[in-house]
Amino acid sequence: MRYYHYCFFSLLFGLVLASSCKKVKEDVFFDRKDILNNPSSTIRIYNFTNGLLNISVNNLQLTSFVAAKDVNAPPTTGTQLGLSFFPRGVWPSKDDGSPITLPSALLDKNNRARIYIVPGYDKDNQDAIVPGLQVDTVLQDDPLHPKDYFLLSNGHFLSIPRSAVVPAAPDHFKLRVLNFGDAHDTLDLGGAVTVTYADGRPVSQALTDVQTGAASDYAEVPYGTYQFKLFVNNNHQKQLCELPITPFFDVCQGGIKPQSKISPIIKTFKPGGTYSIIVTKNSFLYGGCGPEDKVYLNINSYRIVAENSPPLNISYARLMGVNALTGESVVFKLDGQNMGEAQLASGKSTDASIVITGTHTISAYNAAGTLLVEKKYRFSAADYTTAWVYKKDGKPELVFTSNNMAISHYVSLPGDDGTNGSQNIATFDYAWQGRFLNLSNDVPYATFTSQDGENFINLQSWGDTLNPPASYQNLERGKPIEHEPFVIILCSNYNGSKTPQDAALFGSMPSLIRVFQSSPGPLGQTPGDWLSAVTPLASQDFIANRALYETGLPQTEAGTYSIALIGSLNSSDDQQKARLIFVKHNR
Repeated sequence: MRYYHYCFFSLLFGLVLASSCKKVKEDVFFDRKDILNNPSSTIRIYNFTNGLLNISVNNLQLTSFVAAKDVNAPPTTGTQLGLSFFPRGVWPSKDDGSPITLPSALLDKNNRARIYIVPGYDKDNQDAIVPGLQVDTVLQDDPLHPKDYFLLSNGHFLSIPRSAVVPAAPDHFKLRVLNFGDAHDTLDLGGAVTVTYADGRPVSQALTDVQTGAASDYAEVPYGTYQFKLFVNNNHQKQLCELPITPFFDVCQGGIKPQSKISPIIKTFKPGGTYSIIVTKNSFLYGGCGPEDKVYLNINSYRIVAENSPPLNISYARLMGVNALTGESVVFKLDGQNMGEAQLASGKSTDASIVITGTHTISAYNAAGTLLVEKKYRFSAADYTTAWVYKKDGKPELVFTSNNMAISHYVSLPGDDGTNGSQNIATFDYAWQGRFLNLSNDVPYATFTSQDGENFINLQSWGDTLNPPASYQNLERGKPIEHEPFVIILCSNYNGSKTPQDAALFGSMPSLIRVFQSSPGPLGQTPGDWLSAVTPLASQDFIANRALYETGLPQTEAGTYSIALIGSLNSSDDQQKARLIFVKHNR
């Protein structure tokens, strides 16, 4: 009997011991909030392939990895953590390269990240722009030497040290060129690149003739809004495209076509920021000669990326002056200091001056040094203001206008509660934007129209009129429109094709802008009497430098402008006669 008791307790003890030693395998759990709230690593990666990608980090999927044939899958499939980075379940390749900074919690114990990447698909993109691409590599976090990693269309990461040095002048930004394009690309766009302003003037010697494979020194440029252009080997027929614009190429006709008349995106560069213009070979999808044919071409193009997050601008604004007087030159002064080096002839403007926020004194003097008019004006951070000197009741007067450099439009939608209007703002990258002013001596009300006396084309946005008639009809002398003062017209012909905007927002620039003397009121006249003595402005008058377009002029140039009627209708002096002038506010 004892023997059986002994066996029973031995068996029970063994079962308990086995149970206590049994290991239960559990899945690794990642808390999304913990990872997102974790400090960032110094590994920042960019998608420069111009295609949609799938990515995993240390075997953790961040995108959906939808198969090529499963194009109807919901676009938001993917891990909960991954959707925080990629809401559509795929890594896009936007014009900034869609950068992501890896949280340090995703790294292994050696602070490394194993990156696995293959082409991705979603319902809006059934073709992988980079067919056959596959990346499987390890990136090392190095806090003392932060780096950016740019994934190129050839499947290789380009590693570039990230600058942590702010500009020496706090109201400037730093800009450099990284020319990593193909020296022998498909369209013969390989070679040294030069960065210019919109009118073709070089920005800096540091950004001139940057050779293939080289990184330029940084140039410091006053903060503001610019349309930088890139030319290869100083050839105006070899202008590089800024993504998302597609270079011009006809597969069926073949041959290398001139690359010109390309409108860059209008960008505002913030004080204290550091930016890089990065030239790389990008993969573009073209239709072939047959309806089902597709051709992938690798062509040099560029993106502009911010290397750091600029500090919030709480200190600086900008001011430019315009001489809207007729028959005399003026000198603008800001707090007693000249704005610009020379006197301004009639209809001319100063370059933009950077102003410390607060109240300042703006003055206008004639050529003899006599004070014509002086006013105080309060500047807030990020303002861009234009001061106009003109004649009011026979005496010089100053009037101020604000410039919307984002080329954006706000539409008030039914049901808005006023808590969040961000969804009501449309921004246009490739557009002509104009503000109209009546600064004449003897036209009480002026109306501006297209070449046939009709309203400007009304582009529809969210069912609301984009260009309200009040912005160009019955403009009272010396009183700028403050509410929705801009006319916005999408440029229809950069590089011979539409802008990437929605086709429903597509318009065309009128060939001429005319001005009429009108009158408001129930029995008013609009547009009124055509001022035939005032020469209309042609759309091509807004082209800053016609020498840039050796193969023919575009319809117009994108940018932000002010157009003003100045002078007198009734003067016998040719220098005092009424005319139209315009000012371009971005460079």
